[in-house]
Amino acid sequence: MNWDTLPHTYQSLNLDWSALCEDPARSASWSRVAAGLRLDCSREHLHEPSWQLLLSLAREAEVEEQRQRQWQGETVNLSEGRAVLHGALRTPQRAPAAVAAEVLQQEAALESLVARLAVEQPDHAILHIGIGGSDLGPRLAADVATMALEPQRPLYFLNNLDDASVQRTLRQLDPRRTLVVVVSKSFGTAETRALMACCTRWLRQAQVDPADALIAVTAKTDAAIAQGVAAERVLLLPEWVGGRYSLWSAVSLSLALAYGADARHDLRAGAQAMDLHFLDTPLEHNLPVLGALVGIWQRNAQQLGTRVVVPYADALRLLPEYLQQLEMESNGKSVDLQGRPLNQYTAPATFGGVGSCVQHAFFQLLHQSQDVHPVEFVLPAVLPNVAPQLQHTLTAHCLAQACALTRGRVAVGPDQSRHCPGGRPSSLLQLARLDLRHLGALLAYYEHRTAVQGWVWGINSYDQFGVEIGKQIAAEVEPALVGDADYPDAVAAAAGHWYQQCHSGKQPTESGGR
Repeated sequence: MNWDTLPHTYQSLNLDWSALCEDPARSASWSRVAAGLRLDCSREHLHEPSWQLLLSLAREAEVEEQRQRQWQGETVNLSEGRAVLHGALRTPQRAPAAVAAEVLQQEAALESLVARLAVEQPDHAILHIGIGGSDLGPRLAADVATMALEPQRPLYFLNNLDDASVQRTLRQLDPRRTLVVVVSKSFGTAETRALMACCTRWLRQAQVDPADALIAVTAKTDAAIAQGVAAERVLLLPEWVGGRYSLWSAVSLSLALAYGADARHDLRAGAQAMDLHFLDTPLEHNLPVLGALVGIWQRNAQQLGTRVVVPYADALRLLPEYLQQLEMESNGKSVDLQGRPLNQYTAPATFGGVGSCVQHAFFQLLHQSQDVHPVEFVLPAVLPNVAPQLQHTLTAHCLAQACALTRGRVAVGPDQSRHCPGGRPSSLLQLARLDLRHLGALLAYYEHRTAVQGWVWGINSYDQFGVEIGKQIAAEVEPALVGDADYPDAVAAAAGHWYQQCHSGKQPTESGGR
């Protein structure tokens, strides 16, 4: 594929996108429905020839074959020599037999532990410790669970090394009635280890044996046991599951402990429904494929470097942050599968927020800035236990914002302060209902969308070496802060010396600038 042709193709269209949206048939042509989700791309800058071009791009990238290779357990993460099988955790019937058997064994161990703790420590609250993929998915799922379910146990999360956050959380808990679930694939993540150490001290100060309170989810079971977790309380996170895809594994143990096993089953069932649609539906009718190719059109034809995700539900407030990790960590790459520089841009920068709030913030930029920022509106049709009138108002605002981005507003006279150019692309992703089943389908949709884009761009969506470099340098900086090592460079040394002066209680040295 000559990627340079895409922007020229787009620029040659010169269509009135606002007028196209007046066509009653357009929405039917540019919408897909699956697993309780409806994706409408009618407001995107696409027409039939550009769609056929994108489909040919997907076929040239062998998306259907790539999909099959991944789900058959081939080594598709080439740089790390791993299979990528997180889908097997919720749809084992489509995975290799040995992997399916492993998944069923892990699920049995999880359910056994949940049942045992319900008898042995039924009144204990849950404190979930993790960061990144070990935190965002479970927290997002817990937020959605609270919409309709009463928790069987209180559930708290710790992901921040800031001591104020740690102490604020621990003050709400009784160490004698708390189960601490530590989630870390490597069991060596610096932030998670530091938080675990804080909680271990907290337990011991209350004369609680940490072995009676700690639970671990990890790929390194020996490391967890060595750090004081009882062997019968360690659940396995398989090596073939990346952290940002790990919600479907025992990483979601806390959800089952707090809301019951059925809650976790519903989440995985929704994801399975989207998996089966993705695996069995031709590309031209495939909901995740449509979303992926629209994103490629925005990035490589329209040359837009951002992506805005705006959920109209407070329980989905973590969705933009979740997608920042999923999409930018997966596809924020500049080399192909062989490590050669790419000729095209990949993942855009993702940002967003809850719709009813950000309408009063960065939507000013979306409507009137010189830059164009494509928007994906996420709109549940039914919010459990929400007054219908409030839901009507939320829905009206969401649909109105999408319409306003398309239609714009023409200012009359020389004062153009009220002018909104319009013609700005957006998609609408609707959920039939906001619950765990539909959340599972939503997150699986985004996973498949991300994978398809990676295949078309010709990159490895499953390594994340850019995440590692900062962690490695942090291991150099920390001993330097206490005088046991040198700083990695002079600028870091200056910042470290300022920190040390402030930390010692001395008045920091002032110096002039240029």
